[in-house]
Amino acid sequence: MGMFDEVSFAAGVLPPDLPAWSTDPSHQWQTKDFEYPYLERYAVTSDGRLVKDGHDIDFHGDLGVHTLNSRASGPGGYYTQNGEPCEWLRLSVRFTHGRLESVRIIEHEILPARPYAEYLTSLSASSTSLSAQREAPGAPAHE
Repeated sequence: MGMFDEVSFAAGVLPPDLPAWSTDPSHQWQTKDFEYPYLERYAVTSDGRLVKDGHDIDFHGDLGVHTLNSRASGPGGYYTQNGEPCEWLRLSVRFTHGRLESVRIIEHEILPARPYAEYLTSLSASSTSLSAQREAPGAPAHE
């Protein structure tokens, strides 16, 4: 998995055909394309400037970003808030000297998902099962 940075986009910057959840300005996209990814937060402003901590970044080239609306994944597959389909998105965002030139959708995959509440229930059931095993007669003592 490794380290990554996050990028947010001001309202109206991303293509209108993307899902609404992904275009919300508070949504964070991930990238590993900056030289030393280290959980830094970048933003693309409404006028297309790439900024970090309020300072313009002179990035030149294509920046790959990705996101998905899954809250969790596990043996049951993907889990979204209410069981809506899980959507994986990958974009190529082109900058010239820190100015947005274009946004291109590279991948938009839609996968089946289950409600996040089912995932939480499965965690609770697993925890209860482990506790019961520890308390069962003849179970090894834990120190």
